[in-house]
Amino acid sequence: MNKAQAILSFHAICKLIRLLETDHGLIAYAKAYAKRGEEMNDPEAIVSQIPYIQSNIKSWSGLDAKEAKLKLKEIQQILKSKD
Repeated sequence: MNKAQAILSFHAICKLIRLLETDHGLIAYAKAYAKRGEEMNDPEAIVSQIPYIQSNIKSWSGLDAKEAKLKLKEIQQILKSKD
């Protein structure tokens, strides 16, 4: 995955989070950060936003949650890389 693809993947995860049917626990905060994340295209801004989203989706469970959490880590590493 290149940086452009990582940004698109980040947007897709943000949309998935924003459309969750629950606001249980910290999910409401995650939705707010995800809404803002959908508007971001700067890799540095996205790298800064990811920890806020990650910390607020800890209570989210299930297959989608597991995949999204792993993908956020991958995206962060890709966008942090210098190439």
